[in-house]
Formats: sequence, structure tokens, C-alpha cells
Amino acid sequence: MMKVGYGFVLLRFPVAQSLKDKRRILKSILSDLQRKYFVSAAEVDHLEEWQMAKIGFSFVGPSVPFLNSKAEILFQYFENEWDWEFLERKFHLI
Repeated sequence: MMKVGYGFVLLRFPVAQSLKDKRRILKSILSDLQRKYFVSAAEVDHLEEWQMAKIGFSFVGPSVPFLNSKAEILFQYFENEWDWEFLERKFHLI
């Protein structure tokens, strides 16, 4: 039976000077998540704040260890970038 992993990350964009800057960065992030990691993702909070974003994500897999491993890979992606500050993360399994 397939398992589901879901969660969110909270990011701050110190380089963004407008909503347009933030949207450009978010578009790149969401594209990377979908293309490289096969993750469904969207901005779910702080939509009108130009230096903050909460990104919700979800994915499926065959086992709990697989999902935990994939979540750690995603969190490393967010921790290793310079365009934003990685403030918070949450991950849950169904």
C-alpha cells in the first residue's frame, strides 16, 4: 500500500524587494520541486507578504523509510540555498 508524506516549509526572502521578486523566486522553487523531486507543491500562506512564504508539499511512496528519506532530501534543498532563509519545517505521514 502506498504511503503519503506532506508538510510545509517557511521561508524568508531577504533579497526580494517586491511581490514580483518573491513570485520569481517561488516560481523557480515550485518548478524545481516538481521537476527534480516529483513533489506537488504550492504557496499556502503569506501570499501578500513580499519577503515571506509558506510552501506546502506532498508526495507518495511505497514505504515510510522512503518518504522520510525524500523529506530529508527536500529539506536539504531548502537549507542549502542562498536566495532565502529557511525558518521552519514540518513533515507528517499518512
